[in-house]
Amino acid sequence: MMKAAAILVLIGGFCSQAPRSETMIFDFEEADDAGRWSPMTLPELKEVQPAPAAELSSDHATSGTHSLEITFRAVSGPLGKQNPV
Repeated sequence: MMKAAAILVLIGGFCSQAPRSETMIFDFEEADDAGRWSPMTLPELKEVQPAPAAELSSDHATSGTHSLEITFRAVSGPLGKQNPV
């Protein structure tokens, strides 16, 4: 009986932990927030790929009124010309 009570106390302690706080890293509410993002160049790529465009959007904002929209340009690859994603 004592073991069962101890197990219930332990389970209750794990289930009642305080929720973790969230830390906002980017909210994209300033006009120049999209300009702070730049693409990486991967050394494995043999050809230079077109840089994606980063811009603010009002779609899919989870905090505030804006989000970051990244548009990848069409590239040529082993399957031929690819459409923008």
